Amino acid sequence: MAAYRTFAQHLDPKEGPKRILSLDGGGLRGMMTVHVLKKIETLLRDRFGDPDLRLCNYFDLIAGTSTGAIIAEGLSKGMTVKEIEDHYRTLGDTIFKRSFWRRGVALENDAEDADYLANMQEMDRPENLDRLARLGAAVAEKQVDAAHFPEAFDAGVSTG
Repeated sequence: MAAYRTFAQHLDPKEGPKRILSLDGGGLRGMMTVHVLKKIETLLRDRFGDPDLRLCNYFDLIAGTSTGAIIAEGLSKGMTVKEIEDHYRTLGDTIFKRSFWRRGVALENDAEDADYLANMQEMDRPENLDRLARLGAAVAEKQVDAAHFPEAFDAGVSTG
């Protein structure tokens, strides 16, 4: 099983390079982020042969804005991406209520699921959570691979 940096080593400026994970906001669209993170977690678990690896073991700093901060907090506390997804599914209706003041922006996108992205305001609704999850999984499948996490980034992780 892999050995990871300690909390003190994560914060020590002499221990490097630092791996920083920054997560954007977006209300329920955070479910797309969750599925990209799920792919990253799987890649790293496979690389290190550790089915229990948490993203907080790999990244030195995890930060976010808005819903990204909620995800970052869970990851930083040692939650798995699956646990965070389960919370989104359980609490999404309650936490992400639509407000009169919230406005979406129509986007044009050439992704296969462009029809889902045509109006982001409409997407940010609890009834679209499964669509967001599928879209996030599709993006992760097409865009996230080991090349995005070269082994050169693995300083501080030993598999011995």
